[in-house]
Amino acid sequence: MSFTDATSRNVATTDLGVWASNTNAFEFLRIYPDDSASKQAFQELLETNLHPHHGQFIVETPRPSSENLTLDYEVELNLRTGYHSIGWHVPSLFGPTRFKIGRGHDLRFGPHRSIDILLVPPTMRNVAPVHLVLLMNRDTGPWIIHANRPVTVGRTRLEQGDQVCLCRPTTQVIINGLVFTFEFMVRTEEQERRYIEIRNQVFEQWEKRPAREIFRSPISGIPLQTDTCLDIAVFGTGVGYGTHACVFEGFEPVKGDLRIIKRVEIKNPDAKKLITEEAHALEQLKGCR
Repeated sequence: MSFTDATSRNVATTDLGVWASNTNAFEFLRIYPDDSASKQAFQELLETNLHPHHGQFIVETPRPSSENLTLDYEVELNLRTGYHSIGWHVPSLFGPTRFKIGRGHDLRFGPHRSIDILLVPPTMRNVAPVHLVLLMNRDTGPWIIHANRPVTVGRTRLEQGDQVCLCRPTTQVIINGLVFTFEFMVRTEEQERRYIEIRNQVFEQWEKRPAREIFRSPISGIPLQTDTCLDIAVFGTGVGYGTHACVFEGFEPVKGDLRIIKRVEIKNPDAKKLITEEAHALEQLKGCR
């Protein structure tokens, strides 16, 4: 186990994520500045006297060695680097399902600027006070980016009011030319199991009722490298197996709604006919594809 200082906060790094002394402290997502402009903005944040609420999300990392430089040598060598850490150890102003991200409102709205994560200093006016919101689908668990201003998520251009799930372990997000990488830290089935366990504890404490009454699905909603990502669904490990088919539980990639996926092996014309008839029957049901 190793330790690093993150804005006067001791953080322990384990194979399950980043933990503090609180047993519910679990890091599941990082936001990395990923181009020269966003890295410069991050350095300015590190040099700003931030409200403790904003500072708790920021982790500074050692400066890169010369062989790992990707920008102009002298510029990047002198930059202070790091990332924003999101997890159960960094409480949001708006509850465990919603993190507001941007440059923050003016000080007249209070010292925490009515926002959680400052991606850039408040002086950078090309980023809106609340440019996007990271929120969880409460039924199935996927994390969703809701755009308050135009933003590009992966290959998807979002206009104001649009949203899309984070469907892959790593996703590039572009805000007015500033490039960031959103990377999930839940990478294995064991980490996923632990994430679900702690997530459920957090929500049971928050809502004072059992997790089974909160989430419709037992899945995590966190995409792993082994998951399948289609236009109609994102899914991983099967929940049922038969002679000719496997059944998976997943989520729809825009709103995160629950999806049940059946993968069928067609070995002969008779099997194809049966499957075709079943598919036609399912098409008559609302929400089936």
